[in-house]
Amino acid sequence: MRAKAPRDGTGVPTTAPLVPRTESELTMDLGVRWRLHGDGRTPAPGAVVRPDERLSWPRTFGLGAQHVVAMFGASFVAPDVHR
Repeated sequence: MRAKAPRDGTGVPTTAPLVPRTESELTMDLGVRWRLHGDGRTPAPGAVVRPDERLSWPRTFGLGAQHVVAMFGASFVAPDVHR
């Protein structure tokens, strides 16, 4: 029988144990409360980047730009195709 993954209290399996963090560890220069996930470059297979974590800034910006393009396509381009 396979062991169950630990859960974070919301019912979502986690890949790492929850570690209490101090306010100074969570707060960056601009008051953004994200900490770097792992090395910030490559998440481990099956790992989840939690809401209080981020990847390196170039990767975060790249994923944000991809999200903007995808949402633009879903909002403006795709509805015109189905008319």
